[in-house]
Amino acid sequence: MELGLRRRFGAAADAIYVTSAGTRGPAGSPMQPMAVAELERRGARHDNFVSQLLDLKAVERAHLVLTATRQHRDEIISQVPSAIRTHLHLAVSFVDVVAAPPPDA
Repeated sequence: MELGLRRRFGAAADAIYVTSAGTRGPAGSPMQPMAVAELERRGARHDNFVSQLLDLKAVERAHLVLTATRQHRDEIISQVPSAIRTHLHLAVSFVDVVAAPPPDA
């Protein structure tokens, strides 16, 4: 996602902090092979990746929280009810928008 933001917004993307975390362990695990293959297909880096568990304090501070499934969304909102204001269920269309080339390309 960070690479897509950079491609689309250039230097302005530096103002956006992007992080990733899971709702279930184990923390410290390598990326799943299917995810590695997809990132490589898109030309995105994945070196030094290790999984981490979701930091609920970070959810409270976030301006935007994206989840892969409604189940993840519901789990996060049950633990951090205020996240309902910042939550967006990750849809394929959003991924396509971020991955799309800039309008002037």
